[in-house]
Amino acid sequence: MSSMDSASYRERLYDVFANPEADPDAKIRSALGLGADYLQLPIGFVTQIHNDTQEIVYATGGHSLIQPGETCPLDEAYCRRTFQIDSALAIQDSHVSDEIPEKAVEAFDLGTYIGAKITVGDEPYGTVCFADTERRASAFTEAETYFVELFAELIGQAIERHTREHELEESRAQLRKRNQLIGVLNRVLRHNLRNEMSVIVGFAMELQKRLDGRDAEFADRIVRSSTELLDLAETAQTLEATLNAPAEPQEEDVVPYVVRVARELDNEYPAVSVHVRTPEAAYARSDARLETAVRELVENAVIHQPSPRTVELGVTETEEAVTIRIEDDGPGIPQQERQVLLTGEETPLEHSSGLGLWLVHWIVQSLDGTIRIDEAVAGACVEIRLRK
Repeated sequence: MSSMDSASYRERLYDVFANPEADPDAKIRSALGLGADYLQLPIGFVTQIHNDTQEIVYATGGHSLIQPGETCPLDEAYCRRTFQIDSALAIQDSHVSDEIPEKAVEAFDLGTYIGAKITVGDEPYGTVCFADTERRASAFTEAETYFVELFAELIGQAIERHTREHELEESRAQLRKRNQLIGVLNRVLRHNLRNEMSVIVGFAMELQKRLDGRDAEFADRIVRSSTELLDLAETAQTLEATLNAPAEPQEEDVVPYVVRVARELDNEYPAVSVHVRTPEAAYARSDARLETAVRELVENAVIHQPSPRTVELGVTETEEAVTIRIEDDGPGIPQQERQVLLTGEETPLEHSSGLGLWLVHWIVQSLDGTIRIDEAVAGACVEIRLRK
């Protein structure tokens, strides 16, 4: 075989495994035929070796014991030594070689053999081998042994890629089923929660009218707690819609979002002093969900913190980014809430009290932005930074 022929066969081998249209089984079977043709050996096979047992996975040629599904103990296989070393094993005449077990020669009666170990990832998988029942007249060349080693490497890569793709597809299927179940449970829970809580609120408000003193206080507590649960259901619905909506940020003026939130806050909470400082316009990568994130941060300051008197909203910009700042004079954000806001994580011992900050985290993350908490401020101060 000339050097030009060797290079041509190696190039064809690369082409077989690089074909994106073919599945791994078809690639390996095609490559075995190519290898048998190049080496002028009629038998080609790929083995998987597990628990000291050799199984034929792919095969070409008419040998009755070398067919897919056939197994034998590794100690009785031509591939025993091949599986132990890192280079190719080339045997011109296996009947006089110490590298091949006598039981293997008796069972398979192969005269010529060449093989290399297949490694998938960092783990040994099996072997790729070529053989003939007759002994070979000449020794294997360096180009031929390199071809078999290259063959083993390409098969290992193909099997690893196929395994990962299969595992990924299984994970995707499980995730689809899990998301479908979560979606059903979420819709049923939210629907029933809204309906039943609305009934509870209605009866509790009626009790408020009929009762006085301590009993009226109990009824008021029921109304407030039920209303909070209704708000939680609405936040869950917004969160689900946000996660399901495709993220399509583009260059937008963020100032109108901030101004609208400030106006709503001023109207809904007249006891809170609202200050807004923004430029005429500030463009950054954003979309309409930013307004939801800012509103959640403002409501977290007004509703979930004890009686803030002042909320300040500001927008500043640099050459690289636009920063939206929400500051209040309340007691600050609890540590477990900060963890959710900054990292989207919580520990078993530190649970976020609501879904609003989760919503903020995911929205900002989907906009390729970052969140920062200003520790130097006496109250609470959160900054959303968006790239221009």
